[in-house]
Amino acid sequence: MSEGTVVTVYDPNLASILYVDEVVETVDTVSDLVSEPFEGDNDLDEIRINWSLDPKKDIKVVDGILIITNPANDATVSEPLGDDKVVIDKDKKVYHIDAGGNVTEGGNIDSGGAVTSNNVEGISTNGQLERLTAKDIQITFKEVPGDFSFDEIPNTTNASIKKVYTTILDADGNDYTLAHQAVENGQTAYVDAIIEQTGSNQYALDSIVFKTKQGEKIPVEIRGNNTIRLTLKGRYTFENEIKTARAELDLAVLGDNARLDISDSGWLTNYNSEQKAVIADLKNKIDYNFNKYYVFVFGGDILPTKPIGGFMPLQRQFGFVFTSSENQNADEEGKGELAKTIAHEIGHGVFALQHPFDLYGKEIEGKTDWLMDYANGSLLS
Repeated sequence: MSEGTVVTVYDPNLASILYVDEVVETVDTVSDLVSEPFEGDNDLDEIRINWSLDPKKDIKVVDGILIITNPANDATVSEPLGDDKVVIDKDKKVYHIDAGGNVTEGGNIDSGGAVTSNNVEGISTNGQLERLTAKDIQITFKEVPGDFSFDEIPNTTNASIKKVYTTILDADGNDYTLAHQAVENGQTAYVDAIIEQTGSNQYALDSIVFKTKQGEKIPVEIRGNNTIRLTLKGRYTFENEIKTARAELDLAVLGDNARLDISDSGWLTNYNSEQKAVIADLKNKIDYNFNKYYVFVFGGDILPTKPIGGFMPLQRQFGFVFTSSENQNADEEGKGELAKTIAHEIGHGVFALQHPFDLYGKEIEGKTDWLMDYANGSLLS
């Protein structure tokens, strides 16, 4: 049995930029600062201060409250933990504070400052990239294989899938679809930027700047004549915990056929009476917590009433996974690998993720690299 817990904090109205001067005041609000997987938008607070920050002396966490103090006059800004924060000091040095109050030193703000509609063409007034404007140059981001997912529009696509991905126009009026790279807090991922130039006056590669929305320069390495590798650091929190434990199921709860009864569409429905009996039996044998999610992983001695890799109803607490080869390779919910099947079921139960072919058309079933498809892919879109 595996146990997982995921806790997310999201306030759709919270997107403050805070400025700490001789007095502390809130000077502006900006929406859509950042998107973080599974945690929604607008939960990155930006704090600007007018002194050189010493994080060990100036930042404290007291009873779940982050307190930043100006040593010159003891003026403070206090913010509850739960949202990630970025602090920019007088020297344009960046510090990142995750939802748990852990501080990591970032890079420096580029001389051009933050990316806004005032200094970058193609940016809307609310900070969104709307179009590419530079002529004779285009940058395409490509995956560098690693531990974290790179999400780009799949080759197998249709009009419904295209709506899920953000597509803007390039300088020539052609579609340019944005890609996304995941990276865990405290870890590193890499992305290659492929530079294509067609004009006579071409940019030197070392003159091309990559930076975050706040203006923090992203470390790069020039690799060859047209490739720049970006180093992406995970700074912020996705709250999760995975634990494992063992428990013996009382086989009497399975009834006369000694198999677990499966509904027609396990990930859509609630638990039937036999599944509830299994849950009740195992809950009494584990350190059960109402606020955690559980996936019961059964060995070959406990089988479902039909071939199926596993199931976990949408946004429910308990999931079931069957380890036999027949079930792991089943047409329904089978991913071919136990870890992928468990992740697939967590996608249903914890995050309410549906099968892409149920959302975008049966013709794509088994043809994408997505975790929630029935092929053996593991990508999250």
